[in-house]
Amino acid sequence: MWHFPPAHTAAQLRDLLARREFVRHHPDVAVRLLDRAAQARPAGLEPALVGLAPFRFWFWNPTLVRVSRKARSLLAQ
Repeated sequence: MWHFPPAHTAAQLRDLLARREFVRHHPDVAVRLLDRAAQARPAGLEPALVGLAPFRFWFWNPTLVRVSRKARSLLAQ
């Protein structure tokens, strides 16, 4: 995905991370996307990150909690 033009990649990243169902079913992929987003810093990602923050309360799923922690750290930067 990172081999595509930056604008297209940023749009796809925002779209995937904004889908709560995608994140719930593929939290490991979401963590990796957030790691890459931390490096690339695409514009307009904040609404998707805010939508991921409530996963911190899903303590029965540690991977989703990790997604939330990663999203909150990106928001704080």
